[in-house]
Amino acid sequence: MLESAGSSTVPRECFLAAESTQRSRDFLSAITTEFRDLLDAAPDALVVLDASGLVIALNAEAEHFFGWTEQQLFGEEMGRFIPDRFQRLLGADRREEGGWPPVSLAGESVNCFARRRDGSEFPVELSRRPLGQGPEARSLVMVRDLTQWRRAQESRSRNNEGAHSALEAIGDAVITTDESGSITYLNPVAERLTGWTGSEAIGQSLDAVLPLISEISRLPVPNTAVRCFAEGRAVELEEGLLLLRRDGTEVPVGDSAAPINDRNGVMTGVVMVIQDESEKRRVGHRLSYEASHDLLTGLLNRREFERRLTHTLAGLAQMDGEHALLCLDLDRFKAVNDSCGHDAGDALLRSLGPLLNGQLRKHDTLARIGGDEFGVLLENCEMAEAERIAESIRREFDNYHFEWAGNRFTIGVSIGMVPVTAGSGGIAGVLRLADAACYAAKEGGGNRIHRQPVLAEQASRLVGMDRQVTRLMRAIEEGQFELYGQSIVPLQPALKLARRYEILLRLPDGHGRMQKAADFLPQAERYRLMPAIDLWVIRRAIGLLREWRRQHTRSPLPVFSINLSASALADDSLIPTIVEELTRHDVAPGSLCFEVGERAALVNLSRTVRFFTNMRTTGCGMALEDFGTGVTSLTYLRTLPVDFLKIGGSFVNEVAGDPMYRSIVHAVTQIGRSVGIPTIAKQVGNENAVRVLQTLGVDYAQGRAFVPPVPLTDEAGNLVLPEMLVPEADGRLTIAGRTHRA
Repeated sequence: MLESAGSSTVPRECFLAAESTQRSRDFLSAITTEFRDLLDAAPDALVVLDASGLVIALNAEAEHFFGWTEQQLFGEEMGRFIPDRFQRLLGADRREEGGWPPVSLAGESVNCFARRRDGSEFPVELSRRPLGQGPEARSLVMVRDLTQWRRAQESRSRNNEGAHSALEAIGDAVITTDESGSITYLNPVAERLTGWTGSEAIGQSLDAVLPLISEISRLPVPNTAVRCFAEGRAVELEEGLLLLRRDGTEVPVGDSAAPINDRNGVMTGVVMVIQDESEKRRVGHRLSYEASHDLLTGLLNRREFERRLTHTLAGLAQMDGEHALLCLDLDRFKAVNDSCGHDAGDALLRSLGPLLNGQLRKHDTLARIGGDEFGVLLENCEMAEAERIAESIRREFDNYHFEWAGNRFTIGVSIGMVPVTAGSGGIAGVLRLADAACYAAKEGGGNRIHRQPVLAEQASRLVGMDRQVTRLMRAIEEGQFELYGQSIVPLQPALKLARRYEILLRLPDGHGRMQKAADFLPQAERYRLMPAIDLWVIRRAIGLLREWRRQHTRSPLPVFSINLSASALADDSLIPTIVEELTRHDVAPGSLCFEVGERAALVNLSRTVRFFTNMRTTGCGMALEDFGTGVTSLTYLRTLPVDFLKIGGSFVNEVAGDPMYRSIVHAVTQIGRSVGIPTIAKQVGNENAVRVLQTLGVDYAQGRAFVPPVPLTDEAGNLVLPEMLVPEADGRLTIAGRTHRA
């Protein structure tokens, strides 16, 4: 201690502090303009401390950071802008240990928080650099603001947590590896798929956890991560691979691999996404099976049969061979259906697969190609052997008895047999000849085999049928058909008069005459042309209605009744097509009423109900034609959603002269009335029949007694509606309106 003039003592520490402060002020005064400019140009905050750890200078950035000026912090300790809780982290108090002030050692840095003048805190990185040597050397403290970096880290952490959560929840297996191919991560799905837990798999090679083999060769297959590393891009696994799980089971899989790159674009690993394709395979196999098999019998369907026949015909162009084609048609299938219902018919069809396969060789192809038709392709089979197989099938059917609900049926089969050689031509011709040969066998009485070559007169008939089919196909493609119309008129005074017509189809025969539908539709049905003909009629009728509406804006649209074939009931695309056509031409659905024959409707009642319901949902009407020709229709009438019942012409023709037919027509009318369905009598031929039908309560009628079928269009293609002859109370017919043209 030093003694003062007043004999009092002054602590040595105070003297030293005062001396240090004076030196600091001297340093601050000595700072050159050049050095000051260097301090202020630095991007980070800089604080100069003296040897005692007191602030002696700040640059402009430090003043901005802390909110204090250099003069305000001069002589202060760093604790002024570093919170107390970080003092121990930065170093011990200088007064306790006599060492450096609370900042890190030279060359190192420490992260902590700094405090502004307003009391707010922000993250910083502190580092110290000595300014000179010796105990009196000053130091430079660099303060770097980490606020943006901290936010980026927090954002990255949140993203990583989100990504991890997404990987945990994703439905596919995810595996990541490092650059050496060692596993770094498995999500829960990958754990279940491979049989390895994450803790067991991490650090293992990918091949150990994800061994793959070819489904065909059973040989190991390199994983996609290897290719991904080699090619430096995303790759996908080839098809047909199996994963060998840890428990030894096999799982069909598909996967893809993509590189993991760091911020500099350097590949540091691979991420793999693996899908368990077990369900996909099952669905694929099921779809493939359904596409090639008949779902009722389990046999191949027509599409697959034709594909195999096409392949066989193509092979004949490369190598000579002889094959045979059999076409089988059951003789008494309809009797089973009509007597016992469709469940019995389905059961019969299902029972025939094993029966037929028992007579065939292992490599022969058997398919159900129609309702009760079957096809057999006998490859590498001479005709003598084919005839022996066909005869064994015929005998098996002859001896087969089908039983259902106490009823016993014998089922015969008609078989058409044709050779398949290099000279057979295309698949269409071969199938047509086989079908015609089968038809000839059935025409000959059934339960027999008809083999080509055929007799001259039969050959001529086949050629004629072939020409007819060709002409029908051309008529469809070129629109050669013509539409005729016949008025449907009200018989009862209370009914509102409306323009309603049945659409009838005609085909020019090339010699100035018109063929009726009955002359060519049987061939069209036999050769499956009816769907195309149905669609042609519908589109043509909608087009004519559009023209009528365009030229008669104030007149209500007439109603066209269009007959549909039996095949239409099984065509799922027909109703959407009709809706599309109506929408495209802006024609009201109520202007169409579709008629389906009773026999066709009852072949598959559930399908018919669905079709009728869906059609009526569109706004179109439905009529059941030839109602009453079968007793089953009376039973199922309440099930069918129909708008009209059309009484068959076989009853109407004799209604005026035969009491029995009159009773039938009366009964049908009463049935319709009891369920609220109007009736229409077909083929009304004279005024006597008109009067009887009026008396019996029939609602509507059509036939030559009113107007014969006439062309719906004139030479220019414009719609011409027939005259409407309506009956008076005494049965006389009068013209309700004159012809209107569109």
